[in-house]
Amino acid sequence: MCRVGVGVPRQKKLNYYQRWRQSHKAVTIYLSPEEYEALRQLAGRVGLTFKDLLYGAAKDVKKLYEEVVHKYFGVDVDELKNEYETKIAKLREEYESEITKLRQDYEAKIAELRQECEKLKGELGWEYLRGYADGRKLIKSIVLNQCEVKCPEDVLKLLKD
Repeated sequence: MCRVGVGVPRQKKLNYYQRWRQSHKAVTIYLSPEEYEALRQLAGRVGLTFKDLLYGAAKDVKKLYEEVVHKYFGVDVDELKNEYETKIAKLREEYESEITKLRQDYEAKIAELRQECEKLKGELGWEYLRGYADGRKLIKSIVLNQCEVKCPEDVLKLLKD
């Protein structure tokens, strides 16, 4: 009798709290007592909770970053992001076109080698049948020596066909 899945523990389903903790990242900050007290007093003066004060500070850091980039580099962050995205897209297109060109060249070389292999099989087949030479090894050595593209797996697969 064959029992499937014996000894394999089942995946536990996560409850809401566990899923929430998995999707949200924790941030830990170590403050000196003076720093903590200064932030707590600032939160009290502004009328926010300590947590809300830190959330607002994190949002303000992003705005500050954008202002600094605009001030020193003279461009908006969104413009810079769009510029780099267009450059990446252009490079990706060039890469894809180069890959397709290399693939076509490679397939043409394989077709040429396949024709040469067939020609060599015709020429050396007689010697192989008569036992004069091991024609198969000779064909492989000739084709591998003439192959400019170093990809022995594909060439050997070609020769097996």
